[in-house]
Amino acid sequence: MPMDTRFDLAKSDRNVQEWGLPFTMVLDFEWDSAVIEEHVRVDDGERRRRAFGYTGGRLFALVFAPRAEKYMASACARRIRER
Repeated sequence: MPMDTRFDLAKSDRNVQEWGLPFTMVLDFEWDSAVIEEHVRVDDGERRRRAFGYTGGRLFALVFAPRAEKYMASACARRIRER
């Protein structure tokens, strides 16, 4: 699912403060092996997707909203602890 990625710089900065991850990390996300599922936000009904996959050998969860046909807007990025 490689596509153009756009994101709000303020949201990316907030994600860095909360989780230590800038949204630019999606540029190295391994989309070919990722598991992607649809998710609808309860509070406003926005359709989003969750992607679980690897970047640099570590497992991450991404939440993004498809926008138009060719790009996505990142909503959050978090590391997943493997056990």
